[in-house]
Amino acid sequence: MSLLAPVTVWWVVPQRRRARRPAAEVGRPARVAVRPSAPPTVPCKGHSAGAISSRAWREKGCEHAAAEHYLTRAGRYWVAGTTPGGNSGDSSSPRLVGGTRGELYGGGPALTALAQLRHDYPLSVHGVGLSLGSATALDTRHLARLRQLVTRLEPMFVSEHLSWSVAGGIYLNHLLPLPYTEETLDVVAQHVIQTQEVLQRRLLLENPSSYLRFDYSPIPEPEFLTALVQRTGCGLLCDVNNIHVSCCNLGGDPVAYLDALPAAAVTEIHLAGHAVNDADGQTILIDDHGTPVAAAVWTLYAYALARFGPVPTLIEWDTDIPALSVLRDEAHTAIQHMQQAQEAAYASVA
Repeated sequence: MSLLAPVTVWWVVPQRRRARRPAAEVGRPARVAVRPSAPPTVPCKGHSAGAISSRAWREKGCEHAAAEHYLTRAGRYWVAGTTPGGNSGDSSSPRLVGGTRGELYGGGPALTALAQLRHDYPLSVHGVGLSLGSATALDTRHLARLRQLVTRLEPMFVSEHLSWSVAGGIYLNHLLPLPYTEETLDVVAQHVIQTQEVLQRRLLLENPSSYLRFDYSPIPEPEFLTALVQRTGCGLLCDVNNIHVSCCNLGGDPVAYLDALPAAAVTEIHLAGHAVNDADGQTILIDDHGTPVAAAVWTLYAYALARFGPVPTLIEWDTDIPALSVLRDEAHTAIQHMQQAQEAAYASVA
């Protein structure tokens, strides 16, 4: 059996932001990643996905082969993929699916199509709406819907962010930062345990990108994540780009950050591009998922693979989306890094 983990590039069609609404009235976002056994080979007929409107996707059926399906806060999503092993005819043609939040959580053609994709590919469900760091209780209705989705799809991984996004019943549509204190640790650990009990499976936590430092946050982020693993038995989704962004913005050694994580708990890796902004003469990096992976992040990724092994890797790209060939090149670079890590591991035990 090959030890080479799959590499996926995902991208989404951005949508116009809507006004904030109570969390109970809208569906929280969820990302469902499809992990093909090889990079998609379906050609694009002259479109750039980032410039295509939702209507164009529905009416023209643009042939970008997507590896991620994004359920937006407004409830509309699109899926494009290819059937593995197909060389011609309908079996290898792209499939485009549109649906609403109700169809995804409650059943219908959208969920049926996604379940069919699950038959062809392993999936990864990546949540952005649980708000594990909120001081208030978790939204049990949202958690119950997530359980229904996970039960139906049986994904390889289920993950969430170390952040909060709900206050006073309002969903803020941002992954907001947390102070790393004992009180915060208690709250997040309780919510992780509750989520895992409801889902009846292990949850992976993703480290955030950081842009500010709290006056009082005595626990270093890697130690906070390690404590959560020890208390709850959860796993970690290591976002290498987020580590680079946070260390550049706030100061810190990204290699020391990786060394401080419990290697056995790291089950998935994320990569992405970032924007470089000037804020009153100070350089600030923004995790915007809109450019190729930076050279410094590739270097850090190589170190992460050496420490954690060739775990499944997801390359995120959902703004300023380029041609499909660029996305495939990014995936190929990640695969090369994985192969080099494997060869080094084999050499060390030979």
